[in-house]
Parts: sequence; structure tokens; C-alpha cells
Amino acid sequence: MIHSRLFTSLAVFLLLLVIAGGSSAAGAASLTPTPGSTGWDVSYPQCGTKLPTRGSFAIVGVNDGRAYSLNPCLSGEYTWAVSRGTPALYMNTANPAPSSSYYWPTSGTYDPALCIDSTSTTDPGCAYDYGWHAATNALNAAVAAIGSVAGQIPWWLDVETANSWNGDGISNAADIQGSLDFLHSRGVPIVGVFSTNYQWSVITGGYTVTSAATYLAAWSAEFTPLVSLSSVQDWVAGAVTARVAAANCTAGFTGGPTLLAQYKSGKLDADLAC
Repeated sequence: MIHSRLFTSLAVFLLLLVIAGGSSAAGAASLTPTPGSTGWDVSYPQCGTKLPTRGSFAIVGVNDGRAYSLNPCLSGEYTWAVSRGTPALYMNTANPAPSSSYYWPTSGTYDPALCIDSTSTTDPGCAYDYGWHAATNALNAAVAAIGSVAGQIPWWLDVETANSWNGDGISNAADIQGSLDFLHSRGVPIVGVFSTNYQWSVITGGYTVTSAATYLAAWSAEFTPLVSLSSVQDWVAGAVTARVAAANCTAGFTGGPTLLAQYKSGKLDADLAC
């Protein structure tokens, strides 16, 4: 499990944030787009292109398509996102177990979860640590590019089969949990997940509200989550039209509420606030 001293300090930190910020529900409401409104999500593929002047919110990719990389246009695209009114960020996730050229934990260490066997593709503690550090890298990169505001706006975890997922459902979900916990531990006000029902099922083995207890039991020897993955808001991808996107507002994959539904609009990805 997470080292007790670290867990205690993180819990105290989160409590102080709530006390300092007042009502968390009120804070969250001011950061989310108005239901029924539309916006956009952009990243490195849109570098150097003209971005829309309509839409009431925008989400910008921090990475260059994979974890531990940087979108070279993050700063400029974030400035554009601010002009849309309700900016947010997203990061790529992956589980390259049992090794990575960027970071992989060592057997027997707490970093912050216990990694029992770093040579295994299915060790949930090792995967959790990778996800934690991938989010660390993404947040640090975002702060360097756009300033401390990066930690004060919503983040989304991009969970897609196009990236490396070498673990089983238990360890892959632990990896996502690691990224979620790190961002929450740093005071990010809202952290959601972007995926489709199919991709989420393939990667996590179908983690939902109803199956969460099975995952928690499998993780318990190495870590205890700081927040519930099944309670996060969903951003559902995969729609080709706005009409299909509207239907996806009731087709989330975690069992939690769906906040956004993505759809195609010309050459760009548009989003509907559910």
C-alpha cells in the first residue's frame, strides 16, 4: 500500500485545499462548461493551423501523442483555449510494463505505491507508480508552458488503445488510478477520463462502479487509492455526428457521470457538454 506517512500527508493536503477553497461543488461548477454548449479539443496535430473562433470551451493536449512527451504548441493553443472561455487540459496515458525508457519502478520500493515485481507486466503497484510519474511529468510540463494555472483547471486522462497497454485489466486500471491520484494530490480540481466503452473495456477489463471492489481487493497489497476511479466524470469519444454525441451523454464507461461527448466537425474534434 502507499507508504503511510505519504498517505497521511496527502490526505491532510487535500483537506486543507477543501477548507481554503470553500465548497468544492461550487468550485467545480465554475470550471465545467454549460450543459448543451459546444467546444473543441486540440493538440499537436493542430500545430500551425487556424483554430475556431466559435465555441464556449476548449481542451488542449499536453503531450505529443504519448506519455512523457510535450505538445510543442501547448502554450499557444492554451492561449486560444482561454479565449473560448472554459479551458481544460488532457494527458496521454499508457502502461508499457515491464519497462520504459522514461521511468519504471524498482522491485521492493514505494514510489509511492509498493512495486513488488518490476519484471512483471501485471504488477498493479508498479503500474500505479508509472501512472503517477507520467502525470507528474505532464503537470510539470504544463506548468512550465502555461504557468501555475495548469494545476487549477480540469484535466482529462486520455485512455486509448493506440498507446501501449501491456498489462492486464487490473494493472492497467491501477496505472490510470496512479495518474488520477497524483493530479488530485496536487489540487487539480477535476480529473476525468476520455475513452470509449470498447477501449475502456479492452484496457481495464471493464472497470466500473459495480466491479470496483474486485480491483480494490487486487490492489490492496500494494496501494490504496486516494480517490475512487469509478466516481470520475467521463468524456465519451467515438461519435461521428453531434446527434450521436448527444446519445453518448448517457453511455459512459465508468459508471460515473458523463460530462462531455466528442464528435467530428470537419477536420476537428468538437465536443458537446452533456
